[in-house]
Amino acid sequence: PPLVDPNAGTTPSAPAGNSNTASKSAAAPAAAPKTKEPAKAATGAPAEPATKANGLTPIEIATIPPNARVSFKDASCNTPCSLDLPKGEQHIKAELSGYKTSYQRVSVPAQMEVAIKLEASVGWLDVPGPQGATVYIDGKAWNRQAPVSIPVSPGDHTIWVIFADGHKSNEQKLNVKEDARYPLSYQ
Repeated sequence: PPLVDPNAGTTPSAPAGNSNTASKSAAAPAAAPKTKEPAKAATGAPAEPATKANGLTPIEIATIPPNARVSFKDASCNTPCSLDLPKGEQHIKAELSGYKTSYQRVSVPAQMEVAIKLEASVGWLDVPGPQGATVYIDGKAWNRQAPVSIPVSPGDHTIWVIFADGHKSNEQKLNVKEDARYPLSYQ
């Protein structure tokens, strides 16, 4: 069996009977000793995350869509960004205009990266009829006819319907609030 050089790890040396290879090995300069990797890296386990001197670990945070304001206590940044969090279970908040505020639990240091998908804020217009009426929101026809429930972004909107016989209702101005429902009645 081949001999194992204890300084070279698992690299086999030439068998003792092969003088050709043995003389080449003897003439070759000694290899520089290898520095040992940390025990965790040698076992294939992930390396320990970089914790700063203040005991905080930087966590990379992304949101869909980007540019949300994420915060933890007094620290905040706009995504994509990094927040320094203490070890343990933490909760971060993500806010973006036109989207619901989201709270995300983060296990530090187990989670080094966090992705948060934000949900659009909407209010609802409920138009029960008349059957076959086309609903217009801010001058654009909705793709389905009444009766229909329509998700609408929060804010001021102008709503009307065109009845099946072709005449237009009066316009209604409405300030839509997030998660609110607005039953609209047209005759």
